[in-house]
Amino acid sequence: MGGGVTGLVAAHHLHRHHQIRLFEAADRLGGHAHTVDVEVEGRTFGVDTGFIVCNERTYPRFTALLDRLDVATDPSEMSLSVSDQRTGVEWGTAPGRLRARSASAGRLHPHQHVAHAALLSHIPRWHRAGTKLLEAVDRGEADGDETLRTFLDRHRLPVSFGQGYVVPLTAAVWSADPTTVLDFPAATICRFLRNHGMLSLGERPQWRTVAGGSRSYVTAISASFAKDVRLKAPVTEVCRRPEGGIEIRVADGEPESFDAVVLAVPAPIALRVMVDAGAAEHEVLGAVPTQPNPAVLHTDRRMLPRHDAVWSSWNVHLPAEPRRAVAVTYLMNRLQRLPVETPVCVTLNRDDEIDPDTILGRYDYAHPVLDGPAIAAQRRLPRMQGRGGVWWAGAWASYGFHEDGARAAEQVCERIDPGSTRW
Repeated sequence: MGGGVTGLVAAHHLHRHHQIRLFEAADRLGGHAHTVDVEVEGRTFGVDTGFIVCNERTYPRFTALLDRLDVATDPSEMSLSVSDQRTGVEWGTAPGRLRARSASAGRLHPHQHVAHAALLSHIPRWHRAGTKLLEAVDRGEADGDETLRTFLDRHRLPVSFGQGYVVPLTAAVWSADPTTVLDFPAATICRFLRNHGMLSLGERPQWRTVAGGSRSYVTAISASFAKDVRLKAPVTEVCRRPEGGIEIRVADGEPESFDAVVLAVPAPIALRVMVDAGAAEHEVLGAVPTQPNPAVLHTDRRMLPRHDAVWSSWNVHLPAEPRRAVAVTYLMNRLQRLPVETPVCVTLNRDDEIDPDTILGRYDYAHPVLDGPAIAAQRRLPRMQGRGGVWWAGAWASYGFHEDGARAAEQVCERIDPGSTRW
């Protein structure tokens, strides 16, 4: 159940030795792997609106899958900018250097220089503290559940640094709710950033995009089991049968029987369709909610920093009002090396400010909220796998990324049929 990366990888492995059926509620496969065609400057090309980048170091399973499928990738530029309406400062990490500008006049005022220099001065200390925390947690000498807020306070890193650097960085990369990032476990955030080469100033992995857009891998991976895919088939009920096996009901359809089911969907959806879920399943899956992340594809350059010298791949906008959501704009020209000069952007959490005449499309995505209770629930998931033929899998079982979805699928497949993931 589910045609995102987890469902696709599970079907890819299991269809070789088993009869399978893949149910997908939407009219396409891919989930967050969603490439759409746009016309800009008289040229038509594909743009990814959900999953965009990967790298060999931190996406080993997924990139190995691309190699096996003979799907090519292209180098991508990975950089970050922050536009802070509270301080009037814009800064960005162009390759090899930092650039800072005043959002109003271009040149930083003396007090802005001081504030920006103070923020940058805390970055090395943050890197050292985060690295030491992970080493202590791995040795069992530190609490892995300490919140980021408490961690920053304990290391005398000011809240302004957390709000001006750690929160926008995490919100940009993780699509996390910036109002809750400070309550996430510090070890989880630090481990995630370290895995992505963002907890040091040293060598970082070469990020890449799928050549032709992420739909290229979706087409390649599903080709061998295309006849077993049912699109526009939302599952409404999954139930364990007393005599063994699974009964699945699709909207407006008759029940169908299977030996087992892999629920490769977000935890709330899996729990909603599982009509006979037990107490442990309710506790574990109920602890991993999702948050909506509507994305707007557009060409409105006002969603980028005012100064194009600061433009980066990920562009974070910190609003003046503390409770307003942090917005993120992905500059797809840099991420996918698009063949036009017009900025083609994907923006989250700022759609009401985008010029309607520049909008090319709107798409609804959701990401797991991986706070303390969710991390604790993830540790319990392996113990409840396979009961009555029900297997739970998804990127939500780890950090929420494509690699995590692929890993979850392979782990479940190995338990269903040992050796099924070996090619």
